[in-house]
Amino acid sequence: MNNQGGFRRSISIPAVVAFFVSVLLCCVVLYCAWQFRLAPVREWYQFPELWVALGFGLFISCLVGLVMQDNYALKLAQIKLEEKAKSDYLTGIANRRHFMDMAPVHLQHAARNNKSCFIIMFDVDNFKKTNDTYGHAAGDMVLGVTAARVKSIIRPYDLFARYGGEEFIMLAVDVEQKEAEALVSRIRLSLCDAPFFFGDMSISVSASFGLAQVLPGADFETVIRWADEALYTAKNEGRNKSVCYVAK
Repeated sequence: MNNQGGFRRSISIPAVVAFFVSVLLCCVVLYCAWQFRLAPVREWYQFPELWVALGFGLFISCLVGLVMQDNYALKLAQIKLEEKAKSDYLTGIANRRHFMDMAPVHLQHAARNNKSCFIIMFDVDNFKKTNDTYGHAAGDMVLGVTAARVKSIIRPYDLFARYGGEEFIMLAVDVEQKEAEALVSRIRLSLCDAPFFFGDMSISVSASFGLAQVLPGADFETVIRWADEALYTAKNEGRNKSVCYVAK
């Protein structure tokens, strides 16, 4: 697998393009020199200096290709590192840092267009018990499948991230309260209605949700605190339910 990856990297598109462009230019120069200047005296293949020039051109093209290849590989590595910095290693969704960086940008855009937004926080109920009963590998599976099920329900432009531990956070843009509550209901049912399987074990999972509307003039951190308070109210009222924060 590693050798195949190395081979693919060694023939990246920029290097191939640089090589063939250089070869083509050398061939054009060779043909023009023979056709317009040297043909009346000797045949085209009787000019070693042209072959030396062609070889030199091929050498230069290889150097250019190698340099471009190194830059291309460096750029790919940089992109991969940036993606890793934005993503949660376990679930593949955005991490907390990326959410906190991007959510204010989304909120500013929504405010300019007078769109209603909700912060939704939820965590997996009794997750410590799941870890203790089935093992940490099973717990990791629960988190990964939870993220996958949520992603299959939310819209592409909803911002969804792992907030920490078994807790997740979402920014739903351009939704009213009823729509946000309906979205949460679909997510909640997708988790509790279908069991999670780890090997031959079936694991029942549920989650509790807290919602808070982003009100005009409200600080982003404050809205997150509201959603967190609503989440803990849902957990204290029996779990596997959602609560919408009512601003006082």
